[in-house]
Amino acid sequence: MSESLNRATWIWKTEEVVGSDDQIDQFVTFAHENGVKRVYIHINPDIPHQTLASFVGKCSLAGIAVEALMGDAAWIFDPQSHESLQIRLRWVTDYQDQYASDAQVLFQGLHLDIEPWQLDGWHNSDQPDLIRQWVGCFHYLKDWAKAQQPPLPVAADLPFWLHTLQYPDNNERLDITIMDILDGAAFMTYRNDPQGLMDIAGEALWACSTCEKKREGIYLGVETVPSEEGTHISYHGLGMHKLQGDLGCLEGGHGLREREPHEEHFAGLAVHDYHTWSKMYD
Repeated sequence: MSESLNRATWIWKTEEVVGSDDQIDQFVTFAHENGVKRVYIHINPDIPHQTLASFVGKCSLAGIAVEALMGDAAWIFDPQSHESLQIRLRWVTDYQDQYASDAQVLFQGLHLDIEPWQLDGWHNSDQPDLIRQWVGCFHYLKDWAKAQQPPLPVAADLPFWLHTLQYPDNNERLDITIMDILDGAAFMTYRNDPQGLMDIAGEALWACSTCEKKREGIYLGVETVPSEEGTHISYHGLGMHKLQGDLGCLEGGHGLREREPHEEHFAGLAVHDYHTWSKMYD
């Protein structure tokens, strides 16, 4: 696999990957063969620090950056006192402190999956308040991450349609408001053909190009998990050959990297998620 690829993936079933050296090695091998250079691994606070450290260390040696993944739509309501959020933040702080002298075992970022559109009030008159609380939650977590030693960059999973909404207090496009807070993002541009993905990715790339602060770049998401939103969303059931061909098309012939002013903001493709992606070989 070309060393120039810069793909990312998610691990949600953390205990199934970090529970044994064989499973960790299997992930590292898969990542190397598929150009994965970044992984978002879900923080389960019941997993001992040393168990995660073994995974992070092996990934680091293989050139794979590991970010702490967490998220719950309910966290937008008073994140400072939300127990499940605070437990995970303390877990990450304690982990980073424990391995402060070993940079290869440290997390390289905080990756958030907070989806308030899943809440009941999103589709009624409560939406403006939910948007304010969502943005406030990002500010809170960005401040928390900045205070860590070393500071952690913050990225988030964002919907491709974010540009259709406005921040209610100033009518700014919501994607621009949020990207002015974050250091990066994975936009959920889930389509199972290259042109379909390109058709919905442009606004996300444009929003990042308008932000003044330097960005780590954004990833464009590709889905392999079964979807109930239509046959055009996921590569589930379409086979590894089509997926790999389309990924190559987007990374090469389709010219995502060559489209001004997008190329400097496009970091790579993020395939959701590791477990379903890896099973496409079966």
